[in-house]
Amino acid sequence: MKGTHDMLSESYKFKDSNKTTSKEGSDSEEETSEADESREILSKATKSHEMLSEAGKPHGAEESHQSEPDNKEVVDSSLLERYKHQCPPLVLPYIKRIFDPPSDGHCGFHAVSRALGYNNEGCYRVREEMIEEISKNKNTYTKLLGGANELAKFVDGLQVGEKKGPFGPSKWLNQLLHGQILADLYVRPVIFISLKSSSSFIPLRLGPNQSPDTTPIYLLHVDNNHWALAYIEPKDGVIPIPPPLSSKQMVSDAAKGWKSNILS
Repeated sequence: MKGTHDMLSESYKFKDSNKTTSKEGSDSEEETSEADESREILSKATKSHEMLSEAGKPHGAEESHQSEPDNKEVVDSSLLERYKHQCPPLVLPYIKRIFDPPSDGHCGFHAVSRALGYNNEGCYRVREEMIEEISKNKNTYTKLLGGANELAKFVDGLQVGEKKGPFGPSKWLNQLLHGQILADLYVRPVIFISLKSSSSFIPLRLGPNQSPDTTPIYLLHVDNNHWALAYIEPKDGVIPIPPPLSSKQMVSDAAKGWKSNILS
């Protein structure tokens, strides 16, 4: 497995899908402070939202997909042909098929819902469960997001009631804002992949032994503003794992087990 990693890229790690979980000690690498990490993540996420908002509805915006007859809630292997040029080359060989959700402003939440086995209205359930997760762990997410005001904005972005959309960028799934909360909520690694950048979010509170399903959720960013769900199939017992963005200083002892489960 080490040889596979060396040949492909140092920016990705590859998990042995048959590897058993073992507990790890504390990380000895030099770490940035928790506050600095939170500010950096929040700054990047805010900048991304501001750029989208200022642009209004750019060419290819999510809403523009609604008129396309082939953009329905389907899982089709032919979609891989459609999106393969937007998949990172290192990940493409592992993608078996793609689920392309409706482009209604819920697309990222639809993708997460599908990965969890929820029904077609599951996007609302995902939003509600994220809000509940924040409510139960308010102190943690206040620190992670950079303060009470930012937390309030975050929650507002998740609240849509039962509106069908379309919604503006402030209501869309955002990699840097939502990745860690999704990983903690569902106790599964959440992996965002795109041609521009790819990253992983690993649960910080609970370990793999406490997870109902340790299979990572892979969210593929396409067309500059649309999320799809990529189904990954191991090759020779390995799957690609981009660099994690999770805060090392906030990880619990139990969650350190992810290091051997998913990053070795």
